[in-house]
Amino acid sequence: MSSDSLPTTDELNPNDCTCCFTTGLSVFLSIWIVLFYAKTPLQFYIKYATYALTVIFFALIVMFLCLLRPCNPKNVAIVAKIFNILFKIYDIDYEIENAKYLQIKDPYILICNHQSSMDFMTMMKIWPGGNCTPLAKKELLYSGPFGIAAWLCGITFIDRINPQKARGTLEKLADKINDDNMRIWIYPEGTRSPSTQLLPFKKGAFHLAIQAQVPIVCVVTSSYSNFYNKKEKKFNFVGKVKVRVLPPFQTTGMDSDSVNQLSKHLQDKMQKEFDLLNKEIGLDEKYYVKSKNDKVDNDLTRTTFVQDLDYTQLNDLTHLNSLINQTDSIYLSQVQSDSNNNSINEEDQKKSQ
Repeated sequence: MSSDSLPTTDELNPNDCTCCFTTGLSVFLSIWIVLFYAKTPLQFYIKYATYALTVIFFALIVMFLCLLRPCNPKNVAIVAKIFNILFKIYDIDYEIENAKYLQIKDPYILICNHQSSMDFMTMMKIWPGGNCTPLAKKELLYSGPFGIAAWLCGITFIDRINPQKARGTLEKLADKINDDNMRIWIYPEGTRSPSTQLLPFKKGAFHLAIQAQVPIVCVVTSSYSNFYNKKEKKFNFVGKVKVRVLPPFQTTGMDSDSVNQLSKHLQDKMQKEFDLLNKEIGLDEKYYVKSKNDKVDNDLTRTTFVQDLDYTQLNDLTHLNSLINQTDSIYLSQVQSDSNNNSINEEDQKKSQ
């Protein structure tokens, strides 16, 4: 072809370029959508990439929205509503029990089991509203747009590598909890675990609750393994997640000596609820971790539990159990009467605006 036959710059039609780009984009999106819904080996990667890109893309938008009130924890309530709309493409059925316990007016520490990056969807689904902030590892701050958006949303970051700095962060947070009527969301396992056996709980959440003398609300989420499993490259539709919120555990009267036993007590309780939820959703048996002491009765389990704590005396255990098992009518009277109401109360809605 001679140079005379090539189109010059003046002869190029912008409309043709636009048409080519639109056609190419349409073809790419069509292929992407087909792979998203088709049963192919690529489906896991396409779905996970869609999930990750959705989060990153929206994080860019959140960065600008949060500039109106930067570093305000109430920003997350707005973010949660929008993400819940976007995440509907995954068709995950969430059943939430006792959401009323998230609506108590006083500050509290919320602890939840930590399974995978899918926990972000669960967090957005059951976000308690109000002045709530998750406690996140400092490394998340450097994760691009998502980290910046998290900072602008008022997320509290903790340096897990430096114990002294981590302790200082918790001490400052303890002072703010009651002053600002805050709710703190913490994953006490400290890292993700897809297993049906909870990892040992870190003590930070319990030190924080006792130092601030605020209750602990346990949130237990059933396993995602029936529809999502990274190792098996499985990401199915029509998934079911069952979430159970336990009544608030009072820490009034406890001190730092109670931390170890309190964390073990609540981990034991959450493990039992986790097992129950997994049975209720019909989790495949291959995902269960068999315990050596499945048939041990409650009394023997409690005796073994006490012996593991070499510093604990029987009198201290009795006193701690009485504190743990207290039912404070003040908190229960503040809970909405409708146990099926999964939204935040009107006062929290006004505060979040």
